[in-house]
Amino acid sequence: MTIRRILVLFFVICALAQQARPDDFQDLYARLAYHGFENLRISMAADSGLAIAFENRVYRHDLKAAGEVLRLVNAVDSTWQRVYLLPCTRGVPRGQITVDGHAYRSFMAGEIDAPEFARTVVVGEPAAEPEAAVAAWNNRSFLKIDANVSIGHQIQLGQYDDRLKFYGEFIPGLRSTLWHGTLAQVEAYIPFWDEIGLYDSGTRLSRASLSQLFRLPHDSYAALQGGIFLPERWGFSGEAAKFWLGRKILTGFKVDYTGFFYHGEGKFYYSPMDSLTWKIYAQYYLPMTDMMVGIDYSKYLLGDKGFCFTLRRTFSETDVALYYAITDYDRFGGVQFRIPLPTQRRMKPHRFRFTWPNQYAWGYRATSEATRYDGILQTGLIVDTGFSLTEFVKYLTPAHVQKSVAGWR
Repeated sequence: MTIRRILVLFFVICALAQQARPDDFQDLYARLAYHGFENLRISMAADSGLAIAFENRVYRHDLKAAGEVLRLVNAVDSTWQRVYLLPCTRGVPRGQITVDGHAYRSFMAGEIDAPEFARTVVVGEPAAEPEAAVAAWNNRSFLKIDANVSIGHQIQLGQYDDRLKFYGEFIPGLRSTLWHGTLAQVEAYIPFWDEIGLYDSGTRLSRASLSQLFRLPHDSYAALQGGIFLPERWGFSGEAAKFWLGRKILTGFKVDYTGFFYHGEGKFYYSPMDSLTWKIYAQYYLPMTDMMVGIDYSKYLLGDKGFCFTLRRTFSETDVALYYAITDYDRFGGVQFRIPLPTQRRMKPHRFRFTWPNQYAWGYRATSEATRYDGILQTGLIVDTGFSLTEFVKYLTPAHVQKSVAGWR
């Protein structure tokens, strides 16, 4: 009789605990949603750790957002032992950051320094993603529209009395996540200064596309895109990539099937899709410093093929990249910079909001083959769809996360 009562009591306690679990997360859901985080899913992991999938469209940097999520978790429950953070884009987890509760609280109290705390943080495949139907996600981001505006520029170097020409343009656009992994976007170019004369002086359509992002097994991703791309192309694009060795190595390939497209002065000019371009790449993320060494072999839009070597160093939110390519047409290389744009926080997402890019990019490139109209115009041209898997995952690598945890305090 005693054993029967004990068993009954045990199952009643388990049932009550199971029923109470969703209520335990309501305060945390409310706090996260109030601070602008979207596509929220929270669950208990198999080891009793807390798994939190969230999407950040408020903070400029996702690692800053991860620190804010940890702060909110600690405000609700300061006794947690382990948290699995899963930053998402379009509801798709980009990776998993495992944080030990005792080490986190010691770091926040100043008892250990950032390097010691960083050694306890583990970054890897999003294996602890909470299981929840998309319709049940909290504070979903779908069908919300972002109106973006940015500025683009080109600088052309000449000779003698015509040494410098400048081209500047406004780039307004609209973006919206339609469903899990699905993004629609449209952009236009509005020139405000043109000394080069490459384009018409009026507004022209530059990009209009629909893309679908997938998370595949074994820390892999894929993306399919269709629409109007840069530079003056229309068609379809597909990319797949996979991490290896604890996110130290990323390999992938990209294929584009496109034709010519140009919009100017209210008219559309296009050709059938007849160009197949592709890229096969591998990237190694150094474990001790936030640096990437990459190599790719590509076929470009002019038919030129060759290898390109890249070295990129990330300083918090600033990227500096050097590249050098050897093709069957020429050799070219240069430097690219990406700097963060103010402010650290954007407006909270609404049905419609105004925003701007997180970074501004510019660079310099030199080639061994002079630009000329009777032959080669520009080598090394690739189809720019506005989305790449390498950019999608680059901040969720072990070295970058561990170098960024100092900003959590």
